[in-house]
This record gives sequence, C-alpha cells and structure tokens, in this order.
Amino acid sequence: MSAAPTQGAVCFFKTGENGWVLGSVVSCDPKDTFTCESTKGGTQGAGDEKLSKLKADDVFVMSNTELLDQCPDDLLQLTLLHDSTLMHALNKRYFQDTIYTFIGPIVVAFNPFKYTIPWYMDDKM
Repeated sequence: MSAAPTQGAVCFFKTGENGWVLGSVVSCDPKDTFTCESTKGGTQGAGDEKLSKLKADDVFVMSNTELLDQCPDDLLQLTLLHDSTLMHALNKRYFQDTIYTFIGPIVVAFNPFKYTIPWYMDDKM
C-alpha cells in the first residue's frame, strides 16, 4: 500500500502504452483524481508523458526514493514489491544489458538483440 498521492510526490503512474512510468504528482483534484508527469530519465524507453484524471489506483507513491536504486539479481529481494517497482527494476536491468533476472526460482530472460554481450560473442562460444 502506498501513501496518499500529494502534489510533488515521487510516484509511478500507470499509462496505457508504457505501463508504469516514474514521475511526480503535478496536481491533486478535489474529485480524487491526479495529474502526473514523467521524470526525465526516470523510465528509460518511455517518452515524456503527462496524464490527468488518474485515479488513486493508477498512482503508486514512492515514500522512500532510495528504493529506486535497487536492482537485485533476484527481484524477490526488492524491499517494496509492487508491479511498478518490479517493472522499474526489469527496465533498469534491460538497459544495462543484464539479460537474466530471477524471481525466486523463475528466470526471466530478455533478449535485447544486442550481440555484443560478452558471453554471446563468437570468440566465447
């Protein structure tokens, strides 16, 4: 459960195209809807987005922003388990060319179609 969204709070918000995007709450409307804006460089691969009329279920406030730096090999080691934090960690690992990520005994493998990953070079095979 995240804290109630307040203006200026760091959050993830749900978008139609990019899933959960890192940003901040720009405004809170009296009808319990929120306007959020993406943070530059927050979610790699996502463009600049600003969405309004978001419901509270579509906004996940990060009360401890230090947790955004977590990028463990096993996502069960994340301090805060939520769709947004899982996707943020996977996004970071993908853009670091880290193909394999564990979720307990399950292995998630991303193929970034980059053939410069050291253990897949011709001289290593």
